[in-house]
Amino acid sequence: MRVALTNDFELVVAGLARLLKPFAQQVKVVDEALRGAKVAEPVDLALFDTFGHPGSGLDEIKRLRADTNVARIAVFTWQLSERESEVLVLIAEGLSNAEIANTLYLSPNSVKTHIRNAYRKLEVTTRAQAVRAVLERHMTRRPVLTS
Repeated sequence: MRVALTNDFELVVAGLARLLKPFAQQVKVVDEALRGAKVAEPVDLALFDTFGHPGSGLDEIKRLRADTNVARIAVFTWQLSERESEVLVLIAEGLSNAEIANTLYLSPNSVKTHIRNAYRKLEVTTRAQAVRAVLERHMTRRPVLTS
């Protein structure tokens, strides 16, 4: 499979190329294009990261779809970290920041950091929007394993 890696940041493109290197017999990275650049040669798949793009990168996805060198597009983004997901689920359960800190054995400042990062990744600005995102994604707390 011939693949093009597309992103705004050279570091992300280089990182993806490195991640795919062990699979070189199955996946050949033939282009490492920054966002907005035409894919240089025909590829079976263009990988595109939507993280940080207004409107989830729809303009870039449309541009890639129109690129005659691109057969298919796989869109991905940064998943929430496990801790960010835990914090969001606890918010949806109605816990305050202090209660979340106590439940997860974190400092209140750590909770605030996880909330801020999760909000940025989900492109929300309020607690209500975060709860809606949790409900739409059917996110739940992982069961606690006991011995």
